[in-house]
Amino acid sequence: MLSPELLQRLIDAIDAVFDRSDDFEFSVEIDPTEAAPEVLEALVANQLSRVSIGVQDFDPKVQEAIGRTQTFEQTKTVIDWLRGQGVHNINLDLLYGLPWQSGTRFRATLAQVMTLAPTRLAIYGYAHVPWMSKRQTMIPTAALPGPKARFELANCARDTFSAEGYVPIGIDHFARPEDSLSQAQANQQLKRNFQGYSDDPAETLIGFGASAISTFPGGFSQNAAATSAYQARVANDGLAGMRGFVMDIDDQVIARCIEQLMCYFAIDRAALSALPADRVAEVWARFAPCQMPSRTRCRSAQTGLRSMTGFNPLSASLRITSIPTWPTATRIPPRSDARGGTHSQPSRSVSCSVSVTLSPANHVRPYSTGTLSPFTLIPVDRNSGSPSFTCSCRASVASANIAVSRVDARV
Repeated sequence: MLSPELLQRLIDAIDAVFDRSDDFEFSVEIDPTEAAPEVLEALVANQLSRVSIGVQDFDPKVQEAIGRTQTFEQTKTVIDWLRGQGVHNINLDLLYGLPWQSGTRFRATLAQVMTLAPTRLAIYGYAHVPWMSKRQTMIPTAALPGPKARFELANCARDTFSAEGYVPIGIDHFARPEDSLSQAQANQQLKRNFQGYSDDPAETLIGFGASAISTFPGGFSQNAAATSAYQARVANDGLAGMRGFVMDIDDQVIARCIEQLMCYFAIDRAALSALPADRVAEVWARFAPCQMPSRTRCRSAQTGLRSMTGFNPLSASLRITSIPTWPTATRIPPRSDARGGTHSQPSRSVSCSVSVTLSPANHVRPYSTGTLSPFTLIPVDRNSGSPSFTCSCRASVASANIAVSRVDARV
């Protein structure tokens, strides 16, 4: 971290160019093991309003394996000091899938994290790529949890956060109901950028420093990755950008659709109204095989799935959308499924998009792969009026009926 003197020079330089808005937020990522008191004091003196702290895992054996020693006490001391200075917006980041992580160890970490009462939480899956990150070659591969264990660890975190009242945000974030991120999601103003989920309405994000990425309405630009190259470009040209991508209108439409899916697990065509209608229509047509009726969409919500009308979650226990163009016919007798559920066994099949609601919504979990997922492709009899797929839910809490809502007739 920069010294207090260099930190102040940097802040003064930014303030000399940009005026602070009324809703100005000053957020900094802090490592509790390197957070010197004088640096924290300098940040607070410059209106620090939010802090992000990487926890990963508090278990000593896990920390030793990843070469990162950061005790719970060190983290709590920094957080308590910040709150004493009026900085109440605290974000904590955790990882699942780390070496030696187990359900017991991870639950202990989650219990400690909950005592810190963060405003926001993020839970990411550890990616083991030693061919790209040389330091990961020191991590014992045999100690890494397998796919099923990773899924259970992620579910453990999700269940813990939800039970404590945190609102799920997108694919990997959680926030207190009163937090601005939760409010942005509720008001359809949530954004996703290179830094994660955001409630910032600005269309331009300027990145300073080596490898930083800037976002503009018409594309992206990335600074030189090496510090020496970054410094040379700034000294010689005044601009540090090394590469970028200019988005045409189609790219902008697709980018907005991707952002909608990342934020809400569905696409609201009304959100594309600011883009040229003819280009939106053409790009939209490409998505036709994947679309469900606008009144019925799927999204992940807490530990299960819920049907949505527009973007408003329904509390109904089951929603079946029939297909008017299909004549009603007797369903083929179901056959047993390896997971304990049953599904129809057709002689001819097509690929279908499905709309599902599980009941009770707060206690049912979808399977990670295979049997049940938000956009499962299910073989159904082409002559059936309302084909269905029945699956026993995890932990045998309930069963869920899934009805076809739209068909992409690819026999």
